[in-house]
Amino acid sequence: MLPFFFRHYDPWVDRYVIHDDGSTDGSRELLEAHPKVVMKDLLRSDPDSLVNSVKHINNTSWLEDFGSDDWIVCPSIDEHLYHAHMGSYLERCARYGVNLIPTLGYQMVSLEYPKGDGLIYEQCSEGAPWDPMSKAILFRPGRLESFAFEVGRHTAYLTGDVVIPAVPEVLNLHFKYMDLVVLEKRQRELATGLGATDVKKRWGFQYFFTSEELQKDFERFYRSRVRVFSDEHVPNRDHQEPRWWEGKDFREVVVSKGPEAKGLG
Repeated sequence: MLPFFFRHYDPWVDRYVIHDDGSTDGSRELLEAHPKVVMKDLLRSDPDSLVNSVKHINNTSWLEDFGSDDWIVCPSIDEHLYHAHMGSYLERCARYGVNLIPTLGYQMVSLEYPKGDGLIYEQCSEGAPWDPMSKAILFRPGRLESFAFEVGRHTAYLTGDVVIPAVPEVLNLHFKYMDLVVLEKRQRELATGLGATDVKKRWGFQYFFTSEELQKDFERFYRSRVRVFSDEHVPNRDHQEPRWWEGKDFREVVVSKGPEAKGLG
């Protein structure tokens, strides 16, 4: 995933802080060779919980490494935040005072694992709208009094003057359900990293799916897939999953479209 990750994010990300959990598959060498990457070890602040340890990293790493006026994005390697013109869109959002950009989440799904030197969504362009991926992982901390992720970054607690775009335009594309054989192998490997607390609380329960359960889950998303980038699919109109930010005490502003943007409805 790393080459796809960097090809997607490099055009608009200035610096990465990546925490590595003892990779032995060549990932560390790829990370160390990238000029924008700051490498850190993934330290387990909670010896019995990988999930709690990662939560601690997500809530502290950006405090140490970035400024209050920076845009911060906290994805996993398989999460690609997408806007057709992300750089100019973030500039326009900043001018309008936006400091939190909710995303519309998709579980991307493909029968084959993508290959080659292109962008991953050029090969894997179908996905199922899925609200657990509609995360608050793109923000500017400037006027926020506090910002804290819960486990998995599916929920964040914010206080302060929170300003969001009235129309969500950024998608969170989660590239995990690609090639059932590869997926099952990855799930089994991820399960080995969980601690006793994670297992007790059923964090990462999906890593323990049987082959049959995983296939059913894969098929569920596959049946619900849409062509994300087709003219027929308008995310703000057609993504009917719950939106966690609705009803929150956030200010909404209309971010006018730039001359390059076709918009997402």
